[in-house]
Amino acid sequence: MKKNILQIQINPVSCEPDLNFEGLKKIFADFKNSGRKADLIILPEFWTLGWEPEKFREFAEDENGKTVSFLKNFARENNIAIIGGTMVRKIEGEFRNSCPIISGSGEFLGFYDKVHLFTFDMEDKVLNSGDEPCIFDLDGLKIALSVCYDLRFPKLFDVYMNSADLIVNMSAWPKVRIKDYATLASARALEGQAYFAGVNLCGAGPRVEYGGNSLFINPYGEIISSLSDNEGYILNSVDTDFVNRTREKVNHALNRKEIKKETKVLKSGDIK
Repeated sequence: MKKNILQIQINPVSCEPDLNFEGLKKIFADFKNSGRKADLIILPEFWTLGWEPEKFREFAEDENGKTVSFLKNFARENNIAIIGGTMVRKIEGEFRNSCPIISGSGEFLGFYDKVHLFTFDMEDKVLNSGDEPCIFDLDGLKIALSVCYDLRFPKLFDVYMNSADLIVNMSAWPKVRIKDYATLASARALEGQAYFAGVNLCGAGPRVEYGGNSLFINPYGEIISSLSDNEGYILNSVDTDFVNRTREKVNHALNRKEIKKETKVLKSGDIK
């Protein structure tokens, strides 16, 4: 089975959701004019706001708010499923960095909540972390979800090993560490023997310059296509038969073992 995946890289207008909705429409219109078609759109982290931790709570919503409503209408009008980047979600007195998932018919399916918060720039001070991995089943295509800083923590992706055909990461990754992004993304694809789609913000924000360079990687860790540091999109195909053939040759998940949490420490002074 094949599905066409559209990754849209956005230069967000800081804390102006309505302007960013219009920006997305413009990029997608350019794509439609190309005559190509996609089964799924993936958007970046905080594409409606940019990286503005001190303002996040001002823009908190739930599944009935303007962001999810916009995405539902957009999906329905274009008959395309959406992994909707992230938004600030208020839930039972908490605030989370949440990714809304929308079906091609415009049905809201649920959220993935970012697990690993970026403590080096206030995220943990204003948001609460999630604790559940999440896989989106798109007509049989298994898609594992992650957000930005999650990428540095392989235990999350170990859960997805052999369970996902495509691993997605939505980011506001900074330009200063963009080489890390490509390296980690290739590692996650290799570990999971799955395709990897990384979608990043681009442009200069008030606090950070975003790295752009959204990329698409095959199950062998090879970058198939990527963007520069400007707005735009890339379209690629995920082939589940190719994923299955890759794992049939050598299935690394079959040799996975649980590791003890206690670590043996050897000291030179212990040698007599």
